[in-house]
Amino acid sequence: TAQDGKLHLYISNEGIIGIQAYGEIRVDISQREENEMGLTLEGFLDLYLNQCGEAPIDTWDELMKLGYDQDLGRLHYIDFEEALASQIGWNMEVDCQLIDYAQMLAPDCELTSPIQLTPSHIDPTSSFMAFPALAKHSLCAIRLRFELLRRLNVILSDCLPLVNFDRVHPDSFAHLLGSHRGLIFHTTKFEFIYDILDKTSYVGPQPTVSLDRLKLAAKKDRAPMSLENSIAHTAFGIAFNQLKSTQPAHYRQKKPGGTEPHFSIKIVFKGENVQGEGGPYRQFFTDVSKELQGILPFFIPCPNAQQGLGENRDKWVLSPNVTTPLMLQMLEFLGRLFGLTIRTGAMLILDLPPIFWKPLVGIHPVFADLMQVDESVCRTLKYVAECSPEELERDIDETFTTVLSDKSRVPLMKNGHNVKVVESNRQEYVALVEKTRLEESYPLIAALRRGLADIIPLQLLNLCTWRDLEWKVCGESRVD
Repeated sequence: TAQDGKLHLYISNEGIIGIQAYGEIRVDISQREENEMGLTLEGFLDLYLNQCGEAPIDTWDELMKLGYDQDLGRLHYIDFEEALASQIGWNMEVDCQLIDYAQMLAPDCELTSPIQLTPSHIDPTSSFMAFPALAKHSLCAIRLRFELLRRLNVILSDCLPLVNFDRVHPDSFAHLLGSHRGLIFHTTKFEFIYDILDKTSYVGPQPTVSLDRLKLAAKKDRAPMSLENSIAHTAFGIAFNQLKSTQPAHYRQKKPGGTEPHFSIKIVFKGENVQGEGGPYRQFFTDVSKELQGILPFFIPCPNAQQGLGENRDKWVLSPNVTTPLMLQMLEFLGRLFGLTIRTGAMLILDLPPIFWKPLVGIHPVFADLMQVDESVCRTLKYVAECSPEELERDIDETFTTVLSDKSRVPLMKNGHNVKVVESNRQEYVALVEKTRLEESYPLIAALRRGLADIIPLQLLNLCTWRDLEWKVCGESRVD
């Protein structure tokens, strides 16, 4: 009845239990008069079933207004205070997992962006293994949170062109966005980024690289090779040599209109009858990928792979002592290739961990990132930090030095080889080892960023998470 503007359901005891379990509808039977006929769960479902057949749109509208989706799952809150209380306990970690879930869900729903998702699409209950932080919240709270994040991205789509990304002081809006970059959908930020890339593109002669792949294949069979030989006998080295005097602007070729493919450099395969430019262009990046994780000296298997310990044994890391002027110039060229993949959609097939990607987008890696590539040293550091004084004296015979990813040993301080780790300085030792290992490749990262800056405005990377950059350079690791 609706005499007082409210919906009163008179339900049998069995009906109350059924409806509460089915839709969490709150029922007050205190006003029910004795011997008055009530609506059972079966009758309620029959009523709605008949209405669905006669007026499906009206039925759907009613369910939506009552806060339910097509599966009678709670879609939204009717009471504001209840909705507000449901958002207590959310933090960046949970929000970022919800963003990642939405970005994974959108293609499965045949949508181009998570902005197009509706709350009724959101149901991560079958994905809690991949997104465990979401399991602590109700489905209705997750859907409300998603709608808040979705609307934030709608607003940001209009606001991003107005932001001065050169201003990075802590009180600037650009700094605020960079600190919360994980809340911005991948598609939201890259629609803006590609608009900037189009406005910074170049119309003019296209750089050209000529390769004799048959000769290169014969030379590669003689690996390993010196750095000097790698310049002459690898696709990467030859391209570096042929393009080293090219003006950076010439790499930023303007994207053709329509569905025309986009190439920043022209690749010519000598002695091969190749039709079109797309095949050689993509094959060049594939060949370079194999060389980078093979015969070129810039990347090495991570310590976990070297020791056969822990996870991520398929990952590669930068070799920290690749620091000669020529090597740094070649890394700058690799940074330019990273930029070309972002501009043109070509992919480098590389298995690189977060400890590599994070500094490229201006994020400092943390202890957990080191654990992913060198579990042995992390276990040792934990033991040194937490063991008793007696265990330290008995088990630890270390000086203030550490071993890098390429197995070279470096001092942590002046005369570190002569400073023994004891009770009074062990926490300092742990902190210095962690800092040294996390930053061991920073000079190489700086060279890569200089190359990237020739192709992509570095300010735009402050919007990107490490995973955004990995996706654009190497593609998604998930098979759809």
